[in-house]
Amino acid sequence: MVTRIGLSQAAGLGVLRTLLNDVINSTVQPYTFTAAELSNRTSEVVNRLGGCGVKAEGLIVPLQLGAENRTTSNVVPGDVNSLAYVRSEREILRMVFGTGNATMPGGLYPGGFIGSLYPRIDDSQLS
Repeated sequence: MVTRIGLSQAAGLGVLRTLLNDVINSTVQPYTFTAAELSNRTSEVVNRLGGCGVKAEGLIVPLQLGAENRTTSNVVPGDVNSLAYVRSEREILRMVFGTGNATMPGGLYPGGFIGSLYPRIDDSQLS
C-alpha cells in the first residue's frame, strides 16, 4: 500500500513540477514569492517531515546538488548521478500524514490505514 502511495504521489508531483517549471520565475499570487521559491519551501517541509536528509529538492538547486553537478535546473529530483532517491515506508508515511511520525495519521490520510505496518513501526520505536 505504501509503495503505491509513493508512486502515485511521485507521478502527481512530476506533472506539477513540469507545469511549475514553465512559470518558474512568476510570482505566486496572492503571495510575493516565485514558483521556484514555492518549490524550495515545499521541499524543505517534505524533508523535515520525512526526517531523511535532503531527498526532496526545489526546481532550482545549487550546482553541487544538480544532476551530475552540471545544472541548477531540477525538474526531476535525483542524486548527483541522476538516480531517484529511495524512500522507506516510514519516510513516506511521515510525509503523507503530515505529522513527521509514521504512526500518527493526519494530512492526506487522517484516518490512517488498516494493516500490520503501524504495529511493526511502533514496536520497533521507528516512527
